[in-house]
Amino acid sequence: MIIDLTEAAWLDENHEVTLEELAQVSGLSPDELENLVACGALTPHTREQQPTFTASCLVTIRTAGRLREALEFGADALPVTLLLLERIRELQLQLAQARLPHIPTHRP
Repeated sequence: MIIDLTEAAWLDENHEVTLEELAQVSGLSPDELENLVACGALTPHTREQQPTFTASCLVTIRTAGRLREALEFGADALPVTLLLLERIRELQLQLAQARLPHIPTHRP
């Protein structure tokens, strides 16, 4: 597998991206992304004239773009896909937290 270093980026939770930047990295059109916002599957961090999104949504959006391309999803399937991916991520986080051993803060 060859990794294109121009696509490598540190995902900083405080970094914000525009709709156009999301379109570039995901392969989804700006219209498709706006539809995802309208459906509630993608939530902007700010709702100014040009909305911005946190960098944390990049992974989910790229995955949705690849799934749409590979499985030829229609516009109706993308919002459901994003909501399911987000739910899976939440459940994985809960599972990881449940598996962490309790570490006492004070030893006798």
